[in-house]
Amino acid sequence: LHTSPEFACKKLLAAGEERIFSLGPVWRNRERGPLHHPEFTMLEWYRVGETYERLMDDCAEFLALAAEKAGS
Repeated sequence: LHTSPEFACKKLLAAGEERIFSLGPVWRNRERGPLHHPEFTMLEWYRVGETYERLMDDCAEFLALAAEKAGS
């Protein structure tokens, strides 16, 4: 497992892609505790030309949808 899809995503952005995401398993070494597990699923997304405020709105919308689907 890789530690982050960030490097591969940024290579795609440099090649001209404008909207990409990666959802998949990642791994962290020596990070285990009640709130941390060494293996987990990570979502990363990038959109060229968006403001950080828009990306923060994306996060809020995504979390609200996830909470709704989970019944929280």
